[in-house]
Amino acid sequence: MRLVLSLMLMMGMSGAARGSPILTLDSPIFFGAPGDDVPITGTLSNPDPGQIDLNNISGILTSPDLSFDLTDFFTVVPNVLNSGDSYSGPIVAVLIDPLGQSGDFFGSVTLQGGVDTNAFDDLATQNFQFTISSSVPEPSSLRLLTGGIITLLAVHRRVTKRRS
Repeated sequence: MRLVLSLMLMMGMSGAARGSPILTLDSPIFFGAPGDDVPITGTLSNPDPGQIDLNNISGILTSPDLSFDLTDFFTVVPNVLNSGDSYSGPIVAVLIDPLGQSGDFFGSVTLQGGVDTNAFDDLATQNFQFTISSSVPEPSSLRLLTGGIITLLAVHRRVTKRRS
């Protein structure tokens, strides 16, 4: 009898459990240059039969040159997703330090919320790659460009001397 009662209790609890929102980023890789403010965009959807309160977002970035700007989450993303609702657009932004070093870095964002405004359960997490590309040309590219300009000037000078 205890086994049947335990099974019924567990089944009743699982029926009351809520699913999680689905978080899908528009791209697994985002790009920016030093000084940029790059939006991390995606879609949030609620396949659950009940509403889900989205109360916070947290994240991890693997470079000290990167930081999160949560303004979009608190001003643009809806606070609540009702059953079947979805939102597409900016979720957070990544700020790149003006002196940020070029490279590939990794990050993740985690939605927090739940059944009401006091819930801060981890609901969904997405990982992404972030590439910082410097807008300053590499020294070898700069030398090549300078050499090309000098060659063009020399050819131009010879052609104008022959004409005179």
